[in-house]
Amino acid sequence: MFKVAEAYGKIRGTKMRIKIYDAFKVPEGIRIPYIGGKIYYYLSKKECEYIRKLTISELGLNKEKRKEKIIVSLTSFPSRIEVVGYVLKSLFNQTMKPDRIILWLADDQFPDRQIPKLLNDLCEKGLEIKYCKDLKSHKKYFYALQEQKENELVITYDDDIIYPENSIERLYEKHLKFPKCIVCNRAMEAFMENKKFIPYTNWKVYSGEGVGQPSMRLFPSTGGGTLYPYGSVSKEAFNIEHMKQCAFSADDLWMRFMSALNGTAIIKTRKGHKTFSVLEESQRESLQVENCLNHGNDLALERLCEKYPEAVKNMFG
Repeated sequence: MFKVAEAYGKIRGTKMRIKIYDAFKVPEGIRIPYIGGKIYYYLSKKECEYIRKLTISELGLNKEKRKEKIIVSLTSFPSRIEVVGYVLKSLFNQTMKPDRIILWLADDQFPDRQIPKLLNDLCEKGLEIKYCKDLKSHKKYFYALQEQKENELVITYDDDIIYPENSIERLYEKHLKFPKCIVCNRAMEAFMENKKFIPYTNWKVYSGEGVGQPSMRLFPSTGGGTLYPYGSVSKEAFNIEHMKQCAFSADDLWMRFMSALNGTAIIKTRKGHKTFSVLEESQRESLQVENCLNHGNDLALERLCEKYPEAVKNMFG
């Protein structure tokens, strides 16, 4: 199978390779013992190699007029600054080009404004680097959504993933059908028992919920590619004091509560997204251990439910 994917990619040219590799991936949430991990490792390695070799001259932003501008927003920090350029290359390399790509960096983490050469090269292609107050992972949406205009769509991404070339295109196509909804490529279906959320690790990622019709029960993964139309979240989203009290290390949960306060439903691009290719060098520091293995998400959910019962009511009635 590996040889088939490789040969087909060569026949169709390098522009097709990530799409071909993505087609061979197993959706997240479906387990295939032993061979599933082998498939993922091989395809992920190939995607990362392709992006590393992609030349800057092949990249660019949208130059055509649009009714709605697409703003890609993400953040990073010192431990990932050497590899975030490859993530950005995958976002420049989209079938549907964004109008702007903004990388938010914390002032106190980059006091001398020294960044890798790759980021400087991407600035020549239109990348915007903005320095701001350190709000951890919340930086990916916090400033972009405050600056958002009515004719702009903000799409958030993470700094450790190589994204499929049609990531933005899938989000936008779904947005056209459901313009008032938040659109995401990846989401967790949440469940409650006895008026309490069940443990986060028992939520479902492979689910048909919110694919054909909008759902209030989905929690988008903001880093998987999440599209926010204008006015889709409550202004409470920008209350830094409450953010720090409730979910400073869990921006996904915070943003879902903030959109639920507005009564905004979620629509997903497909039932099960294909497992993302993650840059290995980026995993030295990750919130996953704190939020999932150490139950940080469950603790954040308790605080959010206590602070925002109206959001819970809007999600589950």
